[in-house]
Amino acid sequence: MRSVTTYTAGLSLALGTLTGAQEAIELDQTLTGRLEEGDATAPGGQWQDAYTFDANAGQEIVIHVHSAEVDTILAATDASGQALENDDFGSTREAQVTLTAAADGPVAITVRSYLPQTEGSYVISVRGGGEASTLRGMAQTDAQFISIGQTIPGRLEPGDGQLNSGEYRDGFYFDGQAGDEITIDLQSTEFDPYLILIPPVSAQIDNDDAAAGDTLDSQISLRLPDTGEYRLLATSYAVGETGSYTITLSPGLSGSPTSTGIEPADSVALFADQPHTGELGAGDEVFNSGELFDVYTFENDGRPFKVTLASSAFDTYLIVIDPQGRQFDNDDASGGTLDSQLMFSTAEAGTYTILASSYATGVQGPYEVLVSGGGLASPVAGPPSTGTPTQPAPMGPGELALNDSGQGSLDQGDATLQSGEYIDWFEFQGQVGQQVTFALESTVIDPYLIVISPSGQQQDNDDVVQGNLNSAITMTLPETGAYRVGATSYAAGMVGPYTVGVHEGAYQVAGPQPFVPTVSPTRTYYGLFCGISDYLPAGPGGSDLPLCASDATKLHDTMVETGVMQPENIITLTDTQATRQALLDAFADLSARIDEDDVFVFFYSGHGGQGDPGSDPREADQMDEYLFLADSESLTDDELATLFDGIPAEISVVCLDSCFSGGFSKDVIVQPRRLGLFSSEEDLTSSVAGKFQAGGYLSHFFVTGVAGDADNDPTDSQITVGELCHYLQTMFAQNVIAEESSTNRDTRGYQHLVVDRGGVKVEEILIAR
Repeated sequence: MRSVTTYTAGLSLALGTLTGAQEAIELDQTLTGRLEEGDATAPGGQWQDAYTFDANAGQEIVIHVHSAEVDTILAATDASGQALENDDFGSTREAQVTLTAAADGPVAITVRSYLPQTEGSYVISVRGGGEASTLRGMAQTDAQFISIGQTIPGRLEPGDGQLNSGEYRDGFYFDGQAGDEITIDLQSTEFDPYLILIPPVSAQIDNDDAAAGDTLDSQISLRLPDTGEYRLLATSYAVGETGSYTITLSPGLSGSPTSTGIEPADSVALFADQPHTGELGAGDEVFNSGELFDVYTFENDGRPFKVTLASSAFDTYLIVIDPQGRQFDNDDASGGTLDSQLMFSTAEAGTYTILASSYATGVQGPYEVLVSGGGLASPVAGPPSTGTPTQPAPMGPGELALNDSGQGSLDQGDATLQSGEYIDWFEFQGQVGQQVTFALESTVIDPYLIVISPSGQQQDNDDVVQGNLNSAITMTLPETGAYRVGATSYAAGMVGPYTVGVHEGAYQVAGPQPFVPTVSPTRTYYGLFCGISDYLPAGPGGSDLPLCASDATKLHDTMVETGVMQPENIITLTDTQATRQALLDAFADLSARIDEDDVFVFFYSGHGGQGDPGSDPREADQMDEYLFLADSESLTDDELATLFDGIPAEISVVCLDSCFSGGFSKDVIVQPRRLGLFSSEEDLTSSVAGKFQAGGYLSHFFVTGVAGDADNDPTDSQITVGELCHYLQTMFAQNVIAEESSTNRDTRGYQHLVVDRGGVKVEEILIAR
């Protein structure tokens, strides 16, 4: 939790009883411990034991905890304040952290239970790190050559080499070419096998169990990422396991089009933001382990995307193979659902293979697969008899000219979308900067309009306003070239006449006019990003926080790399730079540069506190909120509101990831055009998001959201206020719903995101790339 025992300028930071005796642990030492009543108590009410390890700068260590009685959480913080945390590693009762010390000095290690007041014994060990690099250099006398198509029997037994974590291992090696497709199988009836592949350059790949529903045998199937010598380790899941095994190196990918005989024509192409309904049934492809599966392909354009596989009939299992042949699996998405989901925050362009399957063997039933973002967004017209989209002709039935309309009709025999609707395609030659409206009207069918830009970005519209079934899209054209305009219907099978046209200005409709979000061509984005991990006194100790400084630098890098902000328009203050005066100077600097067409983002990750509000009548809880700065000074909610009064931006965003940050809402979001995002309610603390390597959950998801993950309704290289707020709420619901919090009275609660839009409409464009 972001709560430590310290007092600054009379303001208290809420605390948990995190102190306690620390036991020293040395390299290659294993100790036993027990979590029980009388131990130190973590902020969430879990009992906690503390250890310390004396590390040298640059030293890599692997800390491992396992227990047969309790689900443990392992945390480690080095002398620089770098902090790592892990809950489950291989099983719910194991945890492991690999840490490279950034400075000489003690590494503080804590072991706590996942649930409050849970007793149980455990074993903790510290080993030397760098195993993958050590094993890459393993002499060939310590490994056996294995060739493609060969099966070698072996045996794990005392006297074999050992992993740092203690398991026996046998080594093998083979030569591979980048792009080769191979499958490695490790099988045993005497122990639970665990397989490790170490490429010449790329990261290590591990596998415990081959596939859902399979035995405990291990399998790695991939397209090789590097050219050179590959190392294989045949080992066991648990320390001390022995017994016979066989290891096999085979050509081709297991359960993939290569190994099952599936040709590209047997797969179905998926398109961004277009759900596809399928069914597992007789005649489908079958994995070696017995599960049925269907094969899809998706052409990604290099942008982030996610794949969701959902069914009300069975427990789904999703596999995605990227253009390099790397396989990613998911059984259950977060939040307790049996549906599956994989998210690719950084994705390379190319063809992805998607396998829709089930967790258990012999299961049949309907499902829906959906790719959100990252590719061609419309299944373009193709012969109705095949149901498989083909690339469209350059033009549809006709060309559209500005301020002109054309007549058409949806009829049987027209091209169809994959979901069954008839569609006619038109082309409009547009110029960048033109503000135009594409309109589709009909008194016979419920029209549905699709507009695809020259670069493939799609926008759709069903009803222009509530109660009017006509469709219209108003936009400022983002590029020069041919825009493809699709005239189709809301439901499959609809036929009838329509009118389609392109006109200057907004769509005219009787009654209240729809709000048309636009972006000024002179809009500029400005940012002031503040993250504090190292509080005075400088260096380890005091009220330091892990990872908060990196939150600010990650946001800076994301804004620059995505082209949203120019480096000269960002002021980033981290650690000792983030003094009160530096913050005031930064606001003064930016207020002189920002005008009414611009967007301003103020981001803060660090300590927050509460104190006496004096005579402020707005403080119904009788508490003012504060941001604690690196020089032991503070900035109150009232002071921050005054600073925002000097910012004349079209939209101002305040994003605070700190304890009690929700209390800033009633003081700062008091003027229109201010969007407030706060990591917790006004009387509750906020947690460190260790599992995401972030100082806080809001920090992490704000960065991933503006990087592109929030651009999904529709995916159009624009992030609206509604898209960002919905994304943040969804991520908090999936990942923070059970995150315990506390008040400054030590009353337990749960951390919840606070959003205050301050009159900013959900459809307004916040970020346009």
